[in-house]
Amino acid sequence: MYYNTMHKRQFKPLFGLSILLFAFIISLASCRKERVNNLPIVEPLSIDEVLYDPDFNWSSTKVVDLKINGIEREVVNITSLDGQRRYHRGLFLGDGNDYNVKISLPNTVKQLMINQDTVSVSSPIIHTIS
Repeated sequence: MYYNTMHKRQFKPLFGLSILLFAFIISLASCRKERVNNLPIVEPLSIDEVLYDPDFNWSSTKVVDLKINGIEREVVNITSLDGQRRYHRGLFLGDGNDYNVKISLPNTVKQLMINQDTVSVSSPIIHTIS
């Protein structure tokens, strides 16, 4: 009787461990990617065969020509609306001529701040009076 209870106690942990090991091996064997061989193989197109709109603008930036007049001698600050990005900073001498500057902007920019005034960027040439 002592032998039977002792024998059962020794094999209980081994039995649980063998069940876990068996479950682990089954889970590894079942995790395989299915291979589908009936799909047609499509050769990639060369760059000459790709179709796209010839008027598509591949550039992510645009050049804007700003002509600022009506200001006296002062520093001209051109920034994003939130003021976090400065696109231009220069000194206007106030000599009676316009202040002309070309700046490169991301295509997503629709408005600018010029010396705390909001200006719409709707065309490549912008005339402003400050």
